[in-house]
Amino acid sequence: MAWIDEIIKAYESLGGIAPYSEVYNFIERNTSRKLPSSWKAIIRKIVEDHSSDSENFKGKDLFYSVEGLGNGIWGLRSKLKETPKAEDIGIVEEETKLPEKTKTEIFRVLRDTKLAKELKLLYHNKCQICDKKIILKESEYSEAHHIKPFATFPELRFIIDNGLTLCKKCHSKEPKGKDILCIK
Repeated sequence: MAWIDEIIKAYESLGGIAPYSEVYNFIERNTSRKLPSSWKAIIRKIVEDHSSDSENFKGKDLFYSVEGLGNGIWGLRSKLKETPKAEDIGIVEEETKLPEKTKTEIFRVLRDTKLAKELKLLYHNKCQICDKKIILKESEYSEAHHIKPFATFPELRFIIDNGLTLCKKCHSKEPKGKDILCIK
């Protein structure tokens, strides 16, 4: 088995996100190869070579840095799930005799950021307040939340330590403009 295959297997077995130390332990316990003295450096180089987050990116974009480069926590890009798209119910036929409708335009900020996806994977779509998960059809649902609002603290907008995942109910209870941790 090639190094890249062993690394991918390790991350898959560890839930898609893991620090290097857990990957090292997994590979050390599960490899059939004789490990050279530089085997940990080999793993780090392969991960960085296969991540567009790294300056050393050379191969397929298989990994992403969870907490920023230098923190040693990486995740498998294949485990990041796309946010489901909203579906329109279509045109209502005249025979239904529903109340009159008017066209309205709404402008809102759409946030489907890399950070939100990483938070959802990191916390396994589990609400960090009530510890519950929402299951929709065959997928899990959670909402990413900034602990300190990025409108007030724009420098924290893309910092993973400033984020949580919440269920819809707990997210709607959150007092706007205040630190979410006061709810606990």
